[in-house]
Amino acid sequence: MGKHWHTTFILGLLAVLAAFGLAAPTVLAKDSPGEDANRYTVLLLDASDTETFHYSNTSTGAREEYVSDSSIDEVKAVGKKFLEGAESTLANNSIAIVSFGDGATVESGFTNDYQALLSALDGVTPPADGDDTESNNDMTAGLKAVQELFEGVDDADATRSVILCTSGIDEDGDYDYQGHYDSNTVGSNWQNIDTEIKLYAYSNCAYEVANDIKDAGATVYVLGIHKPIEDHMPKEVEDIASFFRLFCGDLASTEQSYHVVEDPEDLEFQFGQIWSDVLGASTVRIYNNSDGYAAGAPEEDPDPSSGAEHGGHFEDMAWGPSLFETPATQVHMQSMGDKDYANYHLAMICGNLSQAAYDTTYLKQTYKLLGVDEGDYSFYSYPQETTDDPDTSLNRWNARRDGTRFAGDSDLAFSLATREMVVDGEPCDLLIVNLKGTQDFYEVIKDGTAWADKDFYGYTAWDWVWDFEEDVFAGLEDYHTLHPELGDRPLKFLITGHSLGGAGANLVAAKLNREAEGDAWYAKNTDVDDIYAYTFGAIDSINGDTTDKTPVVNGYENIINVYNLLDTFGEGGSGVGPGIKAAGRTMYGKFGVFFTYANDMDGVVKEDSPWPTHEIIGYIQAVKNGWPEEDQGRGKVRVVIACPVDVAISQGDELACAVEGEEITAESPDIPMAVEGGHKVFLLPAGTAYTADIDATDAGTMQVAVQSAEPGSDLGVAFANVALEAGKHFSGEIPANLVEGTVELFVVDANGAILEQISPDGSTGGFLTLLGSFNWVVLAQAAVLPVALIVFSVWWLATHRTRKAAIAASAPRKD
Repeated sequence: MGKHWHTTFILGLLAVLAAFGLAAPTVLAKDSPGEDANRYTVLLLDASDTETFHYSNTSTGAREEYVSDSSIDEVKAVGKKFLEGAESTLANNSIAIVSFGDGATVESGFTNDYQALLSALDGVTPPADGDDTESNNDMTAGLKAVQELFEGVDDADATRSVILCTSGIDEDGDYDYQGHYDSNTVGSNWQNIDTEIKLYAYSNCAYEVANDIKDAGATVYVLGIHKPIEDHMPKEVEDIASFFRLFCGDLASTEQSYHVVEDPEDLEFQFGQIWSDVLGASTVRIYNNSDGYAAGAPEEDPDPSSGAEHGGHFEDMAWGPSLFETPATQVHMQSMGDKDYANYHLAMICGNLSQAAYDTTYLKQTYKLLGVDEGDYSFYSYPQETTDDPDTSLNRWNARRDGTRFAGDSDLAFSLATREMVVDGEPCDLLIVNLKGTQDFYEVIKDGTAWADKDFYGYTAWDWVWDFEEDVFAGLEDYHTLHPELGDRPLKFLITGHSLGGAGANLVAAKLNREAEGDAWYAKNTDVDDIYAYTFGAIDSINGDTTDKTPVVNGYENIINVYNLLDTFGEGGSGVGPGIKAAGRTMYGKFGVFFTYANDMDGVVKEDSPWPTHEIIGYIQAVKNGWPEEDQGRGKVRVVIACPVDVAISQGDELACAVEGEEITAESPDIPMAVEGGHKVFLLPAGTAYTADIDATDAGTMQVAVQSAEPGSDLGVAFANVALEAGKHFSGEIPANLVEGTVELFVVDANGAILEQISPDGSTGGFLTLLGSFNWVVLAQAAVLPVALIVFSVWWLATHRTRKAAIAASAPRKD
């Protein structure tokens, strides 16, 4: 063999230029709660020149030569692109550059100085040309230089990574015939023709140094650039090419950290995952086809090199192991509106997973973009009583909990997916649990008519939601049969869902909390800090009346519930019809902490949406715009008026906001408001007195509720079944300090003079109004027995009188 061994990067590393541009990382602040996640990364570049293979042609017996190409310029271009893309992560990352050819050169020690790194990269050159005795590949020297750099890092908790870009050729420096490779290894007959040392002997030394680096806690990623070496390679040389691949795979920490560049177009996604693992987070663009977006929302076709197949609306967010370095119980301490924190990006990822759950085409694509292999996600639904027919649809109408999987794309109930990660330097598995929300009419009815009768660790859960949680755990058991290795090493969970799916996710996360570190496969290597859960617009999972109308926070700080205080299905919301609202009818019947905001989603969600304040797209945009804050409901008074009326709310003599019909005609930046399905919802600041003037526009009844939005507060009053007729005027007084009995509602004349005061039952003392306030269904049920008794008495008296008369008529008369 000749001396000019070449680690060419022409085809493979050119593609990395595009990869790094696509996968630009996102900053995660160094001062996040929890331990700092400092990273030290060495870019180890094989900088040798062209390589020459000498071999004997088996057919002719002649000595022949095969020479590969050189691409040092491409190597440097890739390094430059790497540094440009990594710039946004250097709040947590330090990068060093080492090249190896004849020996090793530390081009730059660990630094955050990009100009210094770029200058160092410019100095990377192959060994001097012209002298065959001076140009070789000494990979062992390069790895030893990396080892020395890591030994100089004082931070014992820092994450250490090596990105080795090589063809796998090692032909100089230290060698040892005793080691991992021997004469039985493929390609063992190849040697350096000048030293007559077998190549596998050099590789034994490099292998040992790489193992020492890994044993010290670093992760070694290998980007195997084999194609340029193998292109047009004669058959007689193929065995050494097989050894190069074997050697590269052995140098990497895991099978997943060895990436073979077979085709440059396939490299972007692979290297994006290396980027994510090494630097902590890369930018992913997740597409969906939601029709909930308002006009003007970003929409595009995907870049073919992004790994996405379907375009549509998109969101950019960070994704990677650094999102799981802050303990789950401390994530809630971070700002959800600050893109420097994991909380924001986890919420965005989960919101988009919840959106994708409604369309499995996009869900599959989303899992792929998050690094989940096709065989590592499963979709679950509820089977019908008979599933022998492969065309039988699967849905929740005939629910049965047996964890049955299905391969179709319709009627999804929930999905499970796993991928490997290296978090804080430790390999682990991430299990994603994604529950879909209400989608068909039956589910709407079940949401609104659920019973709170299921015991859940001493709390009372709603049966419909509890059933969902039980189905998910049945699915987990089924999934474990497909992936029996899960639970054998650290296991982290990411759990999410919207609406009904959010309620189910809330219970799933709470159950995992209670069983963490238990004997079950999903608990033995998991604790509460490993369980990350985000719900959006979730209906209740437990009965708020049994929790003093407050969320159960203590011990469940890892569960984050994002809620729009104007949500259709929240407390006082309009629901989907008379009497049909979310199970529990309050936002506080859940486990975990709340991040709340108040927005009618006008201009965010399409105007024709039946419940814009509840759309998952609205929740995603709320997180993106930084609206949710922890317990933002404090200091607010919620006013809900449901009826055919116009409403004007004033502060003293100043009009604050107004609604005419379904249209908001006046608004205040201090008063979030929404109109949905005839319901007018206002959030008034506490501490200020307001007057609500109400004008009936049609006949009917009116419902008015004035309640404190403070968690756990019972303050407020509701006026039910207030009789209306067109032109009738009302006025309500809302005091600055809401205490029991202080909210008053009056019937007034056109000049505002009080005519009558309205009681909470809707009556004003008049007989007809009193009748209008009755619940006639309940009244009819209550009247059944008395009416039956009266009818029986009348019948008995009539019958008794008739018989008495007949007896008297037939009796003998006395003269």
